[in-house]
Order: sequence, then structure tokens, then C-alpha cells
Amino acid sequence: MLYVVTPKISYFYTIAEVIDDSNKQPEKTIFCFVDKDGNQEFDKGQLKSLTAVGRMVEDNNAIWCKDLKEVVKYLNENI
Repeated sequence: MLYVVTPKISYFYTIAEVIDDSNKQPEKTIFCFVDKDGNQEFDKGQLKSLTAVGRMVEDNNAIWCKDLKEVVKYLNENI
């Protein structure tokens, strides 16, 4: 399950889903967030929170990719 969060997201239930999946199915869970999307970007507080989510995902032995290039690389090497 691949979760990519961008500033254009209009709800944050996805964050709860990625944490839940990283606990229950870490071998199948990939998380990434993109700082900017078009003219929208996350603020410092949001970036701090998303980084904390990424660390939780990693702590659960799931995959946290720091950018989309890393997602592509991971998928090409592991799937």
C-alpha cells in the first residue's frame, strides 16, 4: 500500500491509515510526503508532523521514502 501525502490533501484520515497499516502490514506499507504541490506547500509545523509520521512508519518496520524518486527506486528494486 503506497501512501503519498501532498499539500492538496483535504483530509488527514490518510495519516491514521498509514500508521495503522504500518503496524499491521509493515512489509506492504510505503509512506511518502511531498513538500510542494503546484502552488501549495506544507508549513513548518506540518512538515515536522509529517516527519514524525515517517519516523513512526520506519519504527514499525515499514518503508518511509523521503521523495518520489526514492519511491520509484524502491518499487523498481523490490517489486
